[in-house]
Amino acid sequence: MKYIFTKIFLSFISIILLFSIFLFYFLFNSTKEHYIENFQRDLTNLNVSISNNVSRDIYFKDTTALRNYINELGKTLVTRITVIGTDGRVLADSRANPNKMDNHLGRPEIQEALKYKFGKSSRYSKTVHNEMLYVATEIFYQDKFVGFVRTSYYLDYMNSLYNKLIYKVGTYLLLLIIIIIIASYFISDSISKPIKLLSKAIKNVASGNFNNKVIVKGKNELTELSINFNYMAEELESLFQQ
Repeated sequence: MKYIFTKIFLSFISIILLFSIFLFYFLFNSTKEHYIENFQRDLTNLNVSISNNVSRDIYFKDTTALRNYINELGKTLVTRITVIGTDGRVLADSRANPNKMDNHLGRPEIQEALKYKFGKSSRYSKTVHNEMLYVATEIFYQDKFVGFVRTSYYLDYMNSLYNKLIYKVGTYLLLLIIIIIIASYFISDSISKPIKLLSKAIKNVASGNFNNKVIVKGKNELTELSINFNYMAEELESLFQQ
């Protein structure tokens, strides 16, 4: 009868593990997407704010004022800020010397911004040697297109926050799994125990002992089966005596 208990218990464990893996995978992906969407929204809002402050300097080609503003703003933010002209030339950058940077017109987020006024991408930056999330938007001065502002965030920072959240979720999920496994053990035992009793009683009846009664508490099919078995044993005993 240990086989029945083991089979029931392992069935519960298999279902729990499969469900937990699916749930963790779903949480992993949905949480990551949620984090990225939130950061993209924040960077987009930051782009709008920066655009309003630099559009005039770009239009009048005041590079000194533009770079001073971007450099000062960059000191207060973890976010990297890059201002790019309509031809793709970098006009200002908060983390690098714009004169030494390549033309950015071919960057995926810039090409996307050209089509939809907003662009995003994630990739490794050779300039800062790190994985970055980029968000670019077009800049207008008095309805005239004058360039792009691109903000980028270090994915290492994002992954650090994300991993902390996943660790907490994983811890709670593990505790839940342990609780469910313990509950599954008792449920499996409650199912297999009456079957063990019935099996033992059947062996006793087969050997001629009709006095063995099976008592199963509760209201379920096993309880009804035990009542019917006791009745059958009584009838067999009566027939045997006759």
